[in-house]
Amino acid sequence: MHRTIKLSLLLGAAICVSLAPQAAKADLTGDSFHVTYYYPDQTSFYDDYGTYTAGGTGGNMNSAGPVNFVITGSQIIFTYTGDSSWNGTTFNGPSFTDLTENLGPATIDASTTSSGYTNSILSVDGNQLFINWQGLPIVEGKTVVIDLTPGTAVTPEPSALALLGTGLLGTMGMVRRRFRA
Repeated sequence: MHRTIKLSLLLGAAICVSLAPQAAKADLTGDSFHVTYYYPDQTSFYDDYGTYTAGGTGGNMNSAGPVNFVITGSQIIFTYTGDSSWNGTTFNGPSFTDLTENLGPATIDASTTSSGYTNSILSVDGNQLFINWQGLPIVEGKTVVIDLTPGTAVTPEPSALALLGTGLLGTMGMVRRRFRA
């Protein structure tokens, strides 16, 4: 009888731990990112560059401009492979969608060597980062480095917590009943 009670309490504790908010990851290594391009506005799809795994993989955006990119665990690094400028339309730039989790704030890193690239060109919406290169210069060999942070930890739904609480109350009632018998 005591073994059943101990197993019930252990199971209840395991469920509590599994439903508790998880700590945010240190970086985005291993997350899958889908990369698309929008032009001439943020709702007009222009090109699809595929899916990449954060941790050092990357590709090029030569159909949009002469630029290569690498996604690390904490940054997206763009390197220009030619000279040009991004058209001065409403929106001209890529979207990086994290297929694994939401993103935290994104900022332009101090190591960026391209001029005119400020945090105002970045916007994060849930799991999607938009980069608006509208009217900015493209200079061969220059870089744009964007710092990424993981999003906030997932919080359990209230209904899941209510179900857990009901189960724990039932387990406690069962334990109390058995001890009285």
